[in-house]
Amino acid sequence: MELNAANTAVVYDSTADLPDGPAEHANWRMVPLSVHVGDRTFRDYVDLPAEEFYRLLAATPATPTTSQPSPGAFGEVYGELLERYDHVVSLHLSGELSGTVESARLGAASYGERVTVVDTRAVAVLLGLTVIGVQRLLDDGTDVAGVERWLERFRRHAGVVFSVETLEYLRRGGRIGAARALVGGLLSVRPILAVEDGEVRPVRRVRGGRKALEALVEELGARTPAGHGLRAIVAHAAAADRAEELAAAIRAARPEVVLEPVTTIGAVVGAHAGPGTVGVAFAPDPLPD
Repeated sequence: MELNAANTAVVYDSTADLPDGPAEHANWRMVPLSVHVGDRTFRDYVDLPAEEFYRLLAATPATPTTSQPSPGAFGEVYGELLERYDHVVSLHLSGELSGTVESARLGAASYGERVTVVDTRAVAVLLGLTVIGVQRLLDDGTDVAGVERWLERFRRHAGVVFSVETLEYLRRGGRIGAARALVGGLLSVRPILAVEDGEVRPVRRVRGGRKALEALVEELGARTPAGHGLRAIVAHAAAADRAEELAAAIRAARPEVVLEPVTTIGAVVGAHAGPGTVGVAFAPDPLPD
């Protein structure tokens, strides 16, 4: 069966940091995770815009926690979409970091082969870049096997690197992974991190915000082939100026880059990364074999 933008819907969770996607693509739906601050619960991007979350975070001593959508939330979305579309491709953050993809699978169980649920092994704007890439496949026409082959290549060649002001939020949320080795004695040292094999991993440490941005550009260059097309997204947690500075530095270093609009890091990812986080997701375009 051919999958295209007319007969196939794309579902993703809110950690993709594409809150405006459904308004821009009729076949997209976003299912929000939730963030809990004290005794209050908010749906990511629905009840709580990113900017408001960081103001709330600064004003409360409570440590925010997050939770995945229920299987029922996914099942309801799939049911509504399958009244109008023949197929749904559902793309979600790494199962190493969240149970969201398992909720999606449970929600899809009654729809059989009409719903394809994918653990992308990504998070944040790397997941966003995955969603954008799958939509481009649909625009050209593909099938389920073609989507799966593309996703496998994307996992091999795409990446995300980011800098946080402190590892404390990752530590509190239990998402620190191998980056635990960097905890302690950071002071003005900024850790550079990556998501690899679905987990947060340390890359290196630098001193100061300026060096952190330079290191992100260097890592992007080291992880993508020179002289090849490149697509990227820059995202930030309450650090818009630094994000724009990073985007400008990427354009200067890689003039061939196609940069998606700078986006925010929403409440759910931001609860674990913390304010001041800046990062970039990237993939060669077209993807190598």
